[in-house]
Amino acid sequence: MGPHAPILKVAFDTPLRQCFDYLPPAGGALPGPGMRVRAPFGRRWAIGVVVAGAERSELPAGRLKRIHEVQDAVPLWDPVTLGLLLWAADYYHHPVGEVLFAAMPAALRDGTAALGVRLVWRLSAAGAAALAS
Repeated sequence: MGPHAPILKVAFDTPLRQCFDYLPPAGGALPGPGMRVRAPFGRRWAIGVVVAGAERSELPAGRLKRIHEVQDAVPLWDPVTLGLLLWAADYYHHPVGEVLFAAMPAALRDGTAALGVRLVWRLSAAGAAALAS
């Protein structure tokens, strides 16, 4: 990608057969293909999936909106699986957003974290010995 801020092609869970152009988030890492983002979509905020990056957009720079936040630290799919999903959407003439969102668990469609963190405590052998005495 060039020296200017790249354009991100984002698909949303809609029957529209197009991706939408966005500027990357103001701070942090650039989201890659297969990562979910929260962005303004019409009059609401929506979860979308980055499909690709581009050097330029058909829209004038002043009309491009910025992605608000990145939902994932890593892509939801490996490159081969994402490529298969994009191929299937194209081959079957189906909206890419609907295909990508159908391929993810329902809990992830609304922006829920893909990787959960669970804190677990375990009593060590030394701790058990200390309690016994």
